Amino acid sequence: MTVTNEPNRVTAEVRAGIEELVAEHAWVLDHGDPRLLPELYTDEGQLLGLGDPLVGRAALQRWADRRATLTERTSRHVHTNLRLRSGEDGTVGRTLMTLLYRHDGEGTGPSWPMLVLDYTDVYAREGDRWLFASRSIERVFTDPDREAAR
Repeated sequence: MTVTNEPNRVTAEVRAGIEELVAEHAWVLDHGDPRLLPELYTDEGQLLGLGDPLVGRAALQRWADRRATLTERTSRHVHTNLRLRSGEDGTVGRTLMTLLYRHDGEGTGPSWPMLVLDYTDVYAREGDRWLFASRSIERVFTDPDREAAR
């Protein structure tokens, strides 16, 4: 087997900065205040795959404000299979797989993933940090009973 040296691979420093951003995104949704989510996107950042496209921080803020009202929702986003590649325009693209566990209501919920998702992200550097320029979510596997209840 031959392993190629791809010219668009990213440095360890870039990878660490982007992994920190992705972890913060999951943390804000799972443990923090969802209203902070738009701060992780560029001014014209996009979140696609949750229904109507969310484009720009104002649209993201409206979605995040609604998400913050779901006070009895417990979720965990588990990311794996990370793949980063740099673009010629200075952006970095990434694909990753996510298992989403979610329970709405009091107490604990079931322990199997509600969804298996593929995320396709584009990141842009602003100042000393990376932000989402776009995040596209594609459902790969779902639990139809739990998905209908969302």
